[in-house]
Amino acid sequence: MLNAQEDHTKQILTKLQSYTLTDAVVKILYHVPAGHKDTVDLKAIHRACTGAMYVVGIIPIRKPETRERRTAVGVDMNFETILDAYFSTKPEYQLRKQELISKALELLHAEDTQELE
Repeated sequence: MLNAQEDHTKQILTKLQSYTLTDAVVKILYHVPAGHKDTVDLKAIHRACTGAMYVVGIIPIRKPETRERRTAVGVDMNFETILDAYFSTKPEYQLRKQELISKALELLHAEDTQELE
């Protein structure tokens, strides 16, 4: 696992120096820290492996990020139920869920009355 605070390329190059790469078949697997961008300079790694017989690959391994579960919404649901289902899945809106639903319904009814006039 690469250290998130240090340069990823330098970490791999330092580790490669501890091995004899002359006439070797090289396969490099490295773990990218969760939530970080892969910043490895592949050209620099290839240059460090010039003495190797063959470089199979330089392969990043990422831990899959968990995705938010989507709210089950049906076409037969009314607007208030859809909003309630949405706000129930968002922890940052839990305390204000009813207030937000009320405001959204007020806006919806205000728009409906403006269309009738």
